[in-house]
Amino acid sequence: MKKNKYFTIMKTMTCRTGYGLYECVGDKCSLVACVLDKGY
Repeated sequence: MKKNKYFTIMKTMTCRTGYGLYECVGDKCSLVACVLDKGY
């Protein structure tokens, strides 16, 4: 069974702006990039 892959923006202390773009497969997410500003 293939799990759904999706992207989401979550709060993170890793990024200077406080938000990061995460790639998720099922219920496991990993940080892909930092969001530069909150203009989304």
